[in-house]
Amino acid sequence: MVDGTVHIPGKDISDTEILAAQDRGQWSLKYEHHALEAWYEPSDRTLHIKSTLAAHIILPVDHLQGLQGASDQDLAAVEILGVGSGLHWESLDADLGVHSLFCGTYDSKKWMAQLQPEL
Repeated sequence: MVDGTVHIPGKDISDTEILAAQDRGQWSLKYEHHALEAWYEPSDRTLHIKSTLAAHIILPVDHLQGLQGASDQDLAAVEILGVGSGLHWESLDADLGVHSLFCGTYDSKKWMAQLQPEL
């Protein structure tokens, strides 16, 4: 950092931008859902997520982009990313945003449009 600016090839980031990003991160941790726990229930093919905002959501995995049709073994290998903002399945190369799931968005607009008749 020189003169209050972080130098990254192709982009310089100022102290002001860093502080703004830190503020957004703190706001997100306080007001958006982040996963405390996540697990797959094979008996009904559902994903369970407990969030930092004292909520618990249960979703059918076959409605979630990248998870439909996956084996129980692959689905059980769910990992919580970072501070709980995302879920990851290594063997499926699948990632989902936790807050988006709590808001009813199961992935891209295109996926949601294809899924709409089922919901």
